[in-house]
Amino acid sequence: MNLERGLRSVDTYNLANSLNHLNWTVNKQQDLEEFFQMVINAINVEDVRKVYEVALLDSLTCLRCNTETTTTLSYLDISLPLSMDSSAQLEGVLQHFLEEEDMKGEDKPFCEKCKTKQVMRKKSSFVTLPQVLVIHLNRFVYDIQHQRHVKLEKPVDIPHTLRFKKNLEEILRRRDRNPDKDPGYERFKLFSICVHCGDVERGHYYAYIRHHENDQWYLCNDSAVRKTDWSYIREKLRMKDARNDSDVIWRNFHNKVQSRYVCFILVAKGHRDYWRR
Repeated sequence: MNLERGLRSVDTYNLANSLNHLNWTVNKQQDLEEFFQMVINAINVEDVRKVYEVALLDSLTCLRCNTETTTTLSYLDISLPLSMDSSAQLEGVLQHFLEEEDMKGEDKPFCEKCKTKQVMRKKSSFVTLPQVLVIHLNRFVYDIQHQRHVKLEKPVDIPHTLRFKKNLEEILRRRDRNPDKDPGYERFKLFSICVHCGDVERGHYYAYIRHHENDQWYLCNDSAVRKTDWSYIREKLRMKDARNDSDVIWRNFHNKVQSRYVCFILVAKGHRDYWRR
């Protein structure tokens, strides 16, 4: 199949039909994160899950009695909540995800030792990182003032390479000096970005994908596939909406162009070496 020249597109009929046999409804709007998790869980092969599973350690420390409780859970992706004051860079959003947070007010957890709800310090850290790290940017928040869910459209700058320190509690930022000379980090290289165009109720997905052999980027939009480059992708991802993008456009029932946002990012250790295994 030569998608680049448009000689033949990928037929997804058999895949969709097989999902119907699993009693999945494939003819309605699906959230990409949920769909990804359903597919991996349906495969139910341990070796496949290990490719994506990331282990997170969550700890709660009571600020009254200093009792700490910890829980380790595995996830197929990291879902990062965004806010109006979120960092404009992915490294900053990840670092904020790992920072300590005091749970107080209505969010106070129950302390088994104190036998009452207490202010607790919450902290998350990575126990293990997978071969392929999937990051979900959650841009939907509940607007209390207007009593509805809204979408945050603030652009998030995505790096070519993500670096985690070996203790997995800190993400190296691009401004760090000579990070490649530091042996105490794990490196992930970007190879795919999935984008959603639309609003809370409806929309359309497309993807930017990098070839694992020659590092050529492609824009994949249904059956249309064409070459692109990283500078073009970064420019488009900085845009607030799709009004100036002639390649990807989606309209609602009122024929109004809807804004878009990055929703799914995939990075792999070693990138090229990993996919040659």
